[in-house]
Amino acid sequence: MTDTNLDYDPEDFEGNVEPKMATLPRSEVRRLEKDRKELAAARAELESARRQLAFSRAGIDPDDPAAKYFVKAYDGDLDPEAIRAEAVAARLIGTPPASSAEVAAHEGLARAASGASTPSEEDEINRQLADAAKRHWRDADQAIPEIMRIVEANDIKLRVTG
Repeated sequence: MTDTNLDYDPEDFEGNVEPKMATLPRSEVRRLEKDRKELAAARAELESARRQLAFSRAGIDPDDPAAKYFVKAYDGDLDPEAIRAEAVAARLIGTPPASSAEVAAHEGLARAASGASTPSEEDEINRQLADAAKRHWRDADQAIPEIMRIVEANDIKLRVTG
């Protein structure tokens, strides 16, 4: 077996090789350019939809005239909590409403600070009975089970006379 490349020496190679260029018909180039533009438009639309979803989850209507400038200028994290915090700081939205337990606790502290006592059991029972009285009963017999439920729940002893 004879080797035909015995005379080849890699150091003799000067590296003057012409790069080969692929040629495409102009119609293919136009199609690729059109596809690239459509892809860029789709990406922009996707990013816009993501922003609108993030703002909606944060409780901000992106179509609200008061919020449009905030939505357009906001460049922070798209986490709903981060957006909500920035919107509160910008006074776009108020602080979230307090829970009823939190409101009751604040009212109790305010009463205690002003020297008032906390509502007694008697006040709570009177409130429950007043709520029951506000309902429109067809006749008094329908109110009896509700009143008895309040009496039993508060362990009230009734004295029946006469």
